[in-house]
Amino acid sequence: MRWAYLYVRSRRLPAAVAVAVGVPATTWALWLAFGSGRTIPDQLTALTALLMGVALTPALAAPDEGLEATGSVRWPLRRAGHLLLAAALVVAVPLAAWPTGARFAPLWLVARDGVGLLGLCALAAVLFGAGLAWIPPLVWTLMAVAVTAPSTEPLRQASGWMLHHPSGTTSTLVAAALATAGLAAYATFGCPRRATPNDQA
Repeated sequence: MRWAYLYVRSRRLPAAVAVAVGVPATTWALWLAFGSGRTIPDQLTALTALLMGVALTPALAAPDEGLEATGSVRWPLRRAGHLLLAAALVVAVPLAAWPTGARFAPLWLVARDGVGLLGLCALAAVLFGAGLAWIPPLVWTLMAVAVTAPSTEPLRQASGWMLHHPSGTTSTLVAAALATAGLAAYATFGCPRRATPNDQA
């Protein structure tokens, strides 16, 4: 239990979780107050899933990644558990609004966008570091929301996967591939090690 406490504290998880929960709560409250209809639009659902993933991304990096390179702890299992719990959070919190007057729907969209975008955030964290990991998912999602129109073409479904309904399998396959790649890459490699004054000395 002490290890879990130290892990949560070092990753600044309470702050990350608070922000991640606050994002859908804010979206829900604003739509309940000012929106028309009960169902929150798909574009807003995608943006909410994106912001939740971005809020949790900084917690993927340790204060000193060099410590995680040691063989004394099974970091891949712990990193995988960390990301799976984060995925459960980004899916469960929006679904908690289901019985209320404003809800994120349909259910498959919440689950697909949540795990897909979190996987993309994790993959970007492995490639670019947690500090820059928010850029690829943000750019991709904003471009999809701004320019992607519903289409049955596989290329359009792939580029705007977070908005397309599952009339075809392309959008779902892209989300699954991002989630799987992000989980595998983060569990295996973690975030890249940052240079420290000791490294430069």
